[in-house]
Amino acid sequence: MTKEPAMPPHREFNLTSVFRQMLLGLVTGMAISGLALLFTGAGHGWNSGTLSATSIVGAPMAAIAWNSRGKKFARVVALIAVLIGLVTDVWLCSETLRYEGSYIGKVCEAFPLLMLVWAWLFLGWQLVALKVTICPIANRSSDS
Repeated sequence: MTKEPAMPPHREFNLTSVFRQMLLGLVTGMAISGLALLFTGAGHGWNSGTLSATSIVGAPMAAIAWNSRGKKFARVVALIAVLIGLVTDVWLCSETLRYEGSYIGKVCEAFPLLMLVWAWLFLGWQLVALKVTICPIANRSSDS
């Protein structure tokens, strides 16, 4: 009779680490929001981008879920963050296509690097949350 290998132990709960990750997520959400505000051009730019301000909530949730991966509540927090991201993505695309298709092009021409940073941060926290949601067991084994 062969013995199955033991699953790696769950990570210890570290409040300092969770706080640090939450702060990093909050700073990320604020950077996304600040860039989106810049892109509005005082009302003459891409105003729909301000919908990405939901990142102030979603990014810290994704960071907390990533820090706590392997724990049951992390997957729930990540799933909520994924839903926030999905609703924001649909809403953002809908508003941009409906009202401001030409403005996003102007923003890309005026601020190509900042637009790339915004997109990287905005999609990044969503991908982190999605990874924790989809791959909880793989995340647990990568802790060691």
